[in-house]
Amino acid sequence: MTRPKAKAKKPTRTVRRLTGQTVTSEDERIATQGPVQYGQIPVTPRTEEAAVLRRQLEMLRWRPDGLELAGAWLFLVIDVLGHDWARRLFLLNLRHEPASDEDVAREILPSRPVDDVKRIMAALSEIGMIEEAQEPDWADREEEGKRRTRTAKKRATQTKKTGQKKATVRTRPDKSGQVQTPSRTKSEIEENRRGRKEKRNRIEGEAERNARGRDHEQTDHPAPATAPSMSSAKSDDGAGPCSRGREARPTSISRLGNIVKLPRDRYSASAWAFADGVLLASGYRCGDAAERACERSHWAAAWDDAAAEFGPDVLARLKTRIIEAAAGIHGRRGDYRNPESYLLRAWQNDVKDARRQRCARGAG
Repeated sequence: MTRPKAKAKKPTRTVRRLTGQTVTSEDERIATQGPVQYGQIPVTPRTEEAAVLRRQLEMLRWRPDGLELAGAWLFLVIDVLGHDWARRLFLLNLRHEPASDEDVAREILPSRPVDDVKRIMAALSEIGMIEEAQEPDWADREEEGKRRTRTAKKRATQTKKTGQKKATVRTRPDKSGQVQTPSRTKSEIEENRRGRKEKRNRIEGEAERNARGRDHEQTDHPAPATAPSMSSAKSDDGAGPCSRGREARPTSISRLGNIVKLPRDRYSASAWAFADGVLLASGYRCGDAAERACERSHWAAAWDDAAAEFGPDVLARLKTRIIEAAAGIHGRRGDYRNPESYLLRAWQNDVKDARRQRCARGAG
């Protein structure tokens, strides 16, 4: 009786592979069989493996040849991510065998001599960005990849079916034709009722604070008596006259952005004078005291911010330019959807130009 011959064992070889988070999370989620479309380098590590790679990249900064090593490592990453899942991350030559330094110099880094490639590979191995491992059985890894793909697809199908089932449970009609809705527990009903009550109290409190703020604004800072009649006044967006019967808007909201209602002494006297000058030059007319106070606050804040940054000469030039721009739109406010917003953008652009000129002179 003859015994079957034992299968000849393949000689064990070592193969080098790249370490770190160089494979996308897409691999773990759907087990991609083919080459990935992109890799990832962690900037903010979330795993220990990513933290190690981030530390290794930092180590390259302090080496005299760090830029050369980083560039070579990047080309190695591009090469190993171009393989299918079974051979991904392994340094192989064109014959799918473990790549030697000569193979790397000839096929992956052809711009460097063999001696330089040996030095680069030794340095990357010393840092830990390349490690040596036993050559796996590629056929077994291919079967493992297929199994992972089947598992991932099965999991995705189950998740999809579960989502559809949850969606259909809530819309399934009963025999009477009415839609069934899941019953809520007593705690959920009580929580919803408590949430509605808190929201109602918050809205009522905000309305009360806004009403007190409008009364304070109209008492302490009334609108100038020189404002024209409402019959001939237009709104800021040119859409028509302001309505006397319209409820005053909250002072915490403006067309130019959000602003918190602040007392009058929040800004300097020169800031308030500047704000009145801009509104007067632009022909701003609106009987809503709260809205006018909000517009004045924007311009007062803009002036104080500029005064803290620039000198008197620059401030005078900025003021002249914005007053000229405001006077330019005085007679044609209807051509602008929001004249004050246009003027504020013009002021911001002038401030940016002043900063650039200061930097160009070397004073910034």
